[in-house]
Amino acid sequence: MDTGSNLPVTLEMANELRILILEDEAAAADLLEWELRRSKIPFTARRAATKEDYVRGLEEFAPDIILSDYTLPDFDGMEALSRLERGSPMCRSSLLPARLTRRRPSSA
Repeated sequence: MDTGSNLPVTLEMANELRILILEDEAAAADLLEWELRRSKIPFTARRAATKEDYVRGLEEFAPDIILSDYTLPDFDGMEALSRLERGSPMCRSSLLPARLTRRRPSSA
């Protein structure tokens, strides 16, 4: 699966779901890709960690779905969604929470 940020869309990708992952933390993006692979969904992923990467990803990668962190250092999920609606109205998107949290066991 392609996680490169500058690779063009190819004919081989036509049968796979194109997913743009907007996430500034590599570990969170790794976890998303790991869960997608576990689900056996054929996909090609491209990561964007900044606003510039995201805009370039929309233009060059033409994603089917965007999985987005909600809070990023230079912009937020609502701005990402607004940019998506203006430039790629056929793309479906999903906004994810800013942080993945782990529950601690409660003491009895």
